[in-house]
Amino acid sequence: MFRNNRTEFLFGIISDADTLLERNAGLYLSLKHRGLGTDVLGFKIDFGSFHQGFDNATRAALEQNPELPDFYRARQDFAPSLSVHPFKNLTLNVGLSYQRLEHQYPTLHTETAYAGTGDIQYSRELSFLSGYRQNVTASYGLRTATRVLDSDYVYTRHHWRADYELSKGKSRLEARFTGGIIGGRAPLFERFSLGNSLTLRGWNKFDVAPAGGSRMAHGSLEYRYRSLAVFYDVGAVWDSGQYNPVRHGLGFGLQSKKNFFLSLAFPVRLKNVAPIFMVGHRF
Repeated sequence: MFRNNRTEFLFGIISDADTLLERNAGLYLSLKHRGLGTDVLGFKIDFGSFHQGFDNATRAALEQNPELPDFYRARQDFAPSLSVHPFKNLTLNVGLSYQRLEHQYPTLHTETAYAGTGDIQYSRELSFLSGYRQNVTASYGLRTATRVLDSDYVYTRHHWRADYELSKGKSRLEARFTGGIIGGRAPLFERFSLGNSLTLRGWNKFDVAPAGGSRMAHGSLEYRYRSLAVFYDVGAVWDSGQYNPVRHGLGFGLQSKKNFFLSLAFPVRLKNVAPIFMVGHRF
């Protein structure tokens, strides 16, 4: 990694089975520069090349639902974007995402998911409660793949997120909400999933929705005292016209200032209440 006041370059080898339905293993490159002639403009270029692994539960769900997109063995991503900072608390990003998916079955072939991207991010420190620090962040992201970009997949993906943080001394309360909707036929890496180290903790994502969903809503409430944390999660992921119940999770753990975490979470249900232990480091 290289970083100065205006430029950041990242290179890494990753293996991630937590965030998406698939396990990503491969290379990641990112170049980010702020100050493109002026401090208001910046650009970013991301590139990734990954080999995928899918859980047996996902494969079984896809076999039972042939209308869903198929799994793939490799994925490459090239994503240039331009950022604009018109105000101190506001950031706008527009760009393109060129994704190529390599399938092995029924024959070796490639599909594309070429999308235009855009997002808006807002953050602000509030001051209406004397003696407390308050921070609010909100974002909206859009990805739309069309035939105009010569994409095999055609879809639009909306994603919202809002976070609120209240802190005083060594105590901190965090409330988070995220939601999303997909229209059209999106590849598996775009479909929403809940049940990992950040969302619906205590649940296995392959029990919640093994093939993901086109609709998602999730909320979380977490209290921390120093490094000790207790949390409550609630959420659901489903496809349009289908029912998937709202699920709840409870847990506690440790969260260090350097993003190391250790958690024990429980699904809220009447039977088979098996806890999930999670440990890791967020980059």
